[in-house]
Amino acid sequence: MKVKVIIALLSVLVGAALGFPAGMNVERGAPVLSNPFAERSEREKLMGRLNEQTEKALNATRDGARKALDTTREKLHEATRPSGGE
Repeated sequence: MKVKVIIALLSVLVGAALGFPAGMNVERGAPVLSNPFAERSEREKLMGRLNEQTEKALNATRDGARKALDTTREKLHEATRPSGGE
């Protein structure tokens, strides 16, 4: 039982030691096995900010288009509703 606990703890430590740097690389868009502590060039920093801003703009555009479509759908539904009771 004691050996299993030691193996489990070592597995967690090794997983964290390998996963943390790999996660840092994935977050910044670098190859997984590259140095996560290497200084990023100005171009990489600029591209990262540009990608973030582009993603925000695309999400805002999608949300605006979705709202416009919903409003249009509601207006069309109201305009084509059959008149009642005649």
